[in-house]
Amino acid sequence: MKPAKAILAILATFGATAASAATVVHITGSTAYRGQVSKAILASFDAGTVNVAGIGGAALSKSNQSFYHGTMGGTDTIIETDWTGSVGGVNALVTNSGLNFFPDNTDTAGTLNYQAVTVPVSGNDVTLGAGNNAGNTSTGVYKGYYLGLNSAVADIAMSDTFQSSTIYTSPKLTGATITIGSGPATTKEIVGVVPFTWVRSAAVDQSALNITNVAPQQLNILFGAGSVPASLFTGSTTDAATPVYAFGRDPESGTRLTAFAETGLGANATVIQYLPSDGSTTQSAQITTAPVVYGPVTVTDLGLTFTGGNGGEASGGNLGKYLSRQFQSGLGCAISYLSTGDATTAINGTNASGNGFQGGAAFLNYCGVGILSTSGTGQTVTTNLAPIQNGSYTFWGYEHMLYAPAIGTAQKTIGNKIASAIYNTTAAVFLSSMNVSRPGDGGQVSN
Repeated sequence: MKPAKAILAILATFGATAASAATVVHITGSTAYRGQVSKAILASFDAGTVNVAGIGGAALSKSNQSFYHGTMGGTDTIIETDWTGSVGGVNALVTNSGLNFFPDNTDTAGTLNYQAVTVPVSGNDVTLGAGNNAGNTSTGVYKGYYLGLNSAVADIAMSDTFQSSTIYTSPKLTGATITIGSGPATTKEIVGVVPFTWVRSAAVDQSALNITNVAPQQLNILFGAGSVPASLFTGSTTDAATPVYAFGRDPESGTRLTAFAETGLGANATVIQYLPSDGSTTQSAQITTAPVVYGPVTVTDLGLTFTGGNGGEASGGNLGKYLSRQFQSGLGCAISYLSTGDATTAINGTNASGNGFQGGAAFLNYCGVGILSTSGTGQTVTTNLAPIQNGSYTFWGYEHMLYAPAIGTAQKTIGNKIASAIYNTTAAVFLSSMNVSRPGDGGQVSN
């Protein structure tokens, strides 16, 4: 769950009134699946103009908050997202808590706050242009950033985890009704499979670069202690002086819950995690001092406090950027869990010494099996889904679309349309391609 953002307060000037005819849908939850959901949203709009905006990423699919306004099924429709993390999304629906969405009038408050695109659009994604910085355009500041955000309750949550795996189990949330291909509609909470991977940060020390594989017991020790010698992973006593740090997400993250359930640490385990001492997400900035333990974190919009060490990053994108920063000689490295999209962010960071990707972050095998690999100096990433589909790679979960208890009929209709687009078109791994299944988060995989 993201801490309160500095850009919240200015919204009162603008109000949050949409065109009276528009149906407004608020979606929250999984940061790991935000790309698939964003693409499904764009694919679900009727052909024509859709106005969009995003915060936190140069592409709409990478944005932490996003805005879409167009016609869907003949209905004037506004969709706003605030990606809090899967567990945070479930929490928001159960507690009916207000989150931080774009205002409904984003595309009527000035052209620098949005951009118009014509759908269908190639790849169902949009590269965002520069936004409004007190009336001026600024490189790296994307459409919508300076308009401010509006508190609203969510209608829909995407979750990488079963609700029963979280601490927010009541009331029981219902799932979407999906049209599979041209077949009849069916209620199906699960819309796809979400894959994850372990990543080693960029490093200089050879002892750190020697780490290529991780196993559950090693990870349990690492995240229980927060820091361990590299020899735990390499088996070589010569690596015993090189530290390895646990980096990670906060307890509102489904990626974190899945990682800890998968390794047997416990879905809601209390752990010790570190972050760079300067907190910088500048990927070219070398880490020159030892990482520090997360201090206590208060999440104001949900009233939560994470104890010291048990906190973590609200965004998988920022965590990926931390891991792309090269650890200076003698400082070792970090290991963490990421979605495949955020892991690619980590892999594609250029290190501070300017030597391209030599010593850069690396995908790690899990129990001897990997699903991501790189090639060439440009770090082309290749994904192999077969180990997930056949059961030899088990670090994955099911993606769920969940509805708020009081969701409106119009919002549910739009949610069902988006869920169908994910299931049929944009899922990271299609359910229909799976030869194996599991009963719950971290559960035994069988065919």
